[in-house]
Amino acid sequence: MGYRCLDKLGTVVLYAKPGQYYQSNVYTECPAGSGCPSPYSEDSYTCPAGTYSSVVGQKDCTICPSGFYCTGGTNVAACATGQVSFGGADACFDCPEHYHCPDSKHMEICPPMFYSDAGDTECTLCEDGKECSYNNAA
Repeated sequence: MGYRCLDKLGTVVLYAKPGQYYQSNVYTECPAGSGCPSPYSEDSYTCPAGTYSSVVGQKDCTICPSGFYCTGGTNVAACATGQVSFGGADACFDCPEHYHCPDSKHMEICPPMFYSDAGDTECTLCEDGKECSYNNAA
């Protein structure tokens, strides 16, 4: 798993490979939900919010992808309909008023003469003869 090297004095030095740590003469694979970036490490670290690790032996935590939220460790969940997130998110948020979110990765402003309420996935055409209070015309 790890490897042994001799230092300049001929002393055996033990190192873990990236994705492992060395503790008490044992090489240990970094557990899922953690990162082990250094071969000199004597422990792993838990992936912080906005990142995750879903496999054993991972060197670094992975940035949470757009459309998902990651609360740290192995926790990854998709955003609900009408919500959006961008890379590295630890929470999703409602699609804002005046925008529509066709999926949980994209947020687009409504065109002129259309409106939307918070959480909408589509823009709605303003009714004829009525003032559109959400008119996005410049």
